Amino acid sequence: RATQAAIVNSRFDAEAAAALRELRGLAQVTDEQLQAALARTHGWPAGLQLLLGHARQQASVPSLIGPAAHRHLFDYFAQEVLAELPAPMQDFVLHCAVLPELSPALCQALTGRDDAAAVLDGLYRRQLFLSALDESVPVLRFHDLFRDFLLRELEQRLPGFAIELHARAAAAEPNAARAVQHLLAGRR
Repeated sequence: RATQAAIVNSRFDAEAAAALRELRGLAQVTDEQLQAALARTHGWPAGLQLLLGHARQQASVPSLIGPAAHRHLFDYFAQEVLAELPAPMQDFVLHCAVLPELSPALCQALTGRDDAAAVLDGLYRRQLFLSALDESVPVLRFHDLFRDFLLRELEQRLPGFAIELHARAAAAEPNAARAVQHLLAGRR
């Protein structure tokens, strides 16, 4: 389990990403495309693997980042990650996707769950594409690609509900700048 955590939390640098490109036989992927993929995935090895797998399927590689590449990643997230969560946890992560940072208080305000801190802890232990910003509170952040997926999934499942979630977040957000961002996103 510790080895699995080390692999999940490891990050590729440019040299490791170039070695992966060579190993996969993807000479058509330019250094610029590889750098864009590295930046978008924050060096996440599995994300790079998925994007490079998408590149292998294409006759040409106009971009490793775009709608087709996102579809490839989002399919993975939908089938392998979100679908594996119990329905109440799926609802929790979808509702909290509007938050740039996940604190127990804000997650409780969005979900109505009194056990938001315990749910966050459980999600972090599952290594669900989260980074700890402050482990003592805890304050977490979804990986950008996973958050993009969750926001899209939220809109598909509950069209327009993100507006209500932003309004709830604005009311509970102690940081004025973030509250204003939520008010704007919530069309208030």
